[in-house]
Amino acid sequence: MQELIARGYFLSTNNGTNWTTVNNGLTSIYIGALAVSGTNIFAGTSNGGGVFLSTNNGTNWTAVNNGLTQRYIWSLAVSGTNLFAGTEGGGVYISANNGTSWTSVSNGLPVQTVNALAASETNIFAGTYPGVYLSTNNGTNWIIKNQGFNPSPQVLALLVSNNYIFAGTIAQSVSRRSYAEVIGIQNIGTEIPTNYSLSQNYPNPFNPVTNLKFGISDLGFVSLKIFDLLGKEVVTLVNDKLNPGTYRVEFDAGSLTSGVYFYRLTSGDFTDTKRMLLVK
Repeated sequence: MQELIARGYFLSTNNGTNWTTVNNGLTSIYIGALAVSGTNIFAGTSNGGGVFLSTNNGTNWTAVNNGLTQRYIWSLAVSGTNLFAGTEGGGVYISANNGTSWTSVSNGLPVQTVNALAASETNIFAGTYPGVYLSTNNGTNWIIKNQGFNPSPQVLALLVSNNYIFAGTIAQSVSRRSYAEVIGIQNIGTEIPTNYSLSQNYPNPFNPVTNLKFGISDLGFVSLKIFDLLGKEVVTLVNDKLNPGTYRVEFDAGSLTSGVYFYRLTSGDFTDTKRMLLVK
């Protein structure tokens, strides 16, 4: 195992029958993570070399570490045009320009070593020693999602597939949970609403968890976002195509300060906004 790791990056063009080393430009050959975005391949190194980019299937590599102050990389994930890096001791970093520049996005992560990352739609999951964390706003805020684990697991791998999220752990084997349940949205009605609707959150005032209920009368793209008093977007709770139905979303404001917030539902031509109060 150590001999394989020490040789760096390998390429196979025949489903693994043969492998070729392609390390030109890699100043560190301890590869802890790989990710693909279009024709770009990213390699995260686990001994302090940071992140490297190849645009030609590994023939050449270039370091892309500007702003990446912690360069021990354990995990990488791609969400749209965003690249995320999970580090040892430095939390999560985001790059919106293929690694040209990086910004730390670890607010709400109590432990800064991130072993695993997984992206699905606009949701980012981080696997750490205290368990699984979720961000719905590209890492601006993180909330813990450990319901069902006892005790909190040490998560080394994450995968989103077939409407589930899977977690590979130390000493607790593989666990899975409904993806919709993890992100906090549940279909709670069997009847199809005749109109769109957005209900008042309950409880209200709340500390720190509240529920938001809404109805969708037609199949379509649905957005449910939280804003602060100044109109700044705080978190995106729903950003997906939903079937007609009545839904409930749990909102955990544990990382936010007390105050007035607004939540806005948008789907097609329908938009409604309501006010809620967080009191800690």
